[in-house]
Amino acid sequence: MIVALIVDDNVATTPGSELRKKSVEEVKLACERANAELTIVPYEGVAQNKADFLDRVYNSDVLILDMSVKIQQGVLLYTLSVRETMKLFDNIVLVTFPPGKTTEEVANYIGQNAKLIPYTSTKNGTLVSLDLSVVQSDIWEDESLRDKLSMGRSSLWEEIHTIIHETRSRDRAPMKDKFLADLRSDREHLKGEQLRERLRAMRRRLDDPELLSPEILLNMLLSYRECEDYKSMVKLIDDVRSLRIPSASVDSDVFTYYYAFALNGRRLKGDREKALQKITEASLGLLFPLSVAPIHIYPWSTLLKTSKNPSADMYGLLGRIHKDRFLESQYKDEEALQLAIESYRSGFKSVPNEYLGVNLATLLVCSGQDLSSSLELRTVCNTLNRRMGLKGDVSKLTDYWDLATLFEIRVLSEEYFSAVDVLDKMFSMEPPAWQLSSTMRNINLICHFRRRLPLNSRTRRSRKVIFK
Repeated sequence: MIVALIVDDNVATTPGSELRKKSVEEVKLACERANAELTIVPYEGVAQNKADFLDRVYNSDVLILDMSVKIQQGVLLYTLSVRETMKLFDNIVLVTFPPGKTTEEVANYIGQNAKLIPYTSTKNGTLVSLDLSVVQSDIWEDESLRDKLSMGRSSLWEEIHTIIHETRSRDRAPMKDKFLADLRSDREHLKGEQLRERLRAMRRRLDDPELLSPEILLNMLLSYRECEDYKSMVKLIDDVRSLRIPSASVDSDVFTYYYAFALNGRRLKGDREKALQKITEASLGLLFPLSVAPIHIYPWSTLLKTSKNPSADMYGLLGRIHKDRFLESQYKDEEALQLAIESYRSGFKSVPNEYLGVNLATLLVCSGQDLSSSLELRTVCNTLNRRMGLKGDVSKLTDYWDLATLFEIRVLSEEYFSAVDVLDKMFSMEPPAWQLSSTMRNINLICHFRRRLPLNSRTRRSRKVIFK
């Protein structure tokens, strides 16, 4: 049995950090006693929608996550919901129990499928699980009674161990296991056209209906995304949707996201408009598709104000689509620029991750803002610098997108000498061409809209990172 645990790498900087660090050790002990394989998944990787981390979350038999930190609840609830749409219901939600309504709020959000375990520490430092019905009563206002009841409860690791032990591991047919193992191996070792060719062969194996499941379909989409095969992404979802197989439904928000993402990447006539329709339908929760209604009824500028709390991924995709419109207009479509800024801004307020932040900062520069006069631009850049600093110095960064983000921040801040060091590390990783292209597109935007010094006044070293 595989158990995935989502852990916040910056746990020491969040409230209740000591209890949460202890809970990680409790989970490790529970898995050890249950002979279950534990895989640790960093919260940052999940929040940034990174394929390898999502793969671990969606391919585990049991998912354990801690919702004690309120600002992380949105991402974790989204992840939990995606698993449930894939019929993966063996999920455990931990929450530290302080006085207040945090536990009750989480219970209302997660519904009946996940197992909620409130926990606290006794006087002797032991973590114990708490009975939800007692937690929600007034008895916990009495400190002496609370201590007595806590002493009589099972330790946290014992409660988790019991759930893992009693959970019936979902049947995974051997050929399904083999397919997923092959798919992960190909995604890890192959790139570009080699990966595309291999995925074409894997796609033919999906003619067997026994292999059609949300888990496998999602992994196929992640693999197609890795090699930019947007045409195949669209075709896969269209083909599966036409089959109308209940066990392989692609009607959930996560598949809507990848469908719209692929349409925008494929860029055939009408694709972008269709992508915007799909995002709007998902975000507004419409009872009928936009193709049935006059398109002007749902203007894009009001989408973010009337939606049903779209995810950060949807905000980012909406921003990307409008940003592409702005680029293709040769920087003349001011409406597209403002819509892109509004999308990234809303997403960054919801989940301040690096992808949303660096795109917001870049487009703010395009709109004429600069660090010396724009409070918003300074705030975004300072937030990004802080988040990147918590990951360590350049020598410790091993993910291309982390390095690319740091490089863009350095260029935004006009710190060209330090940008060169980051650039050297980026190229040494030999990333796929599409990743470099994505980074350089932002750099070119920054340089195009920023007032630059005359060429003869630049240092030789700084010229290396001024891209035209």
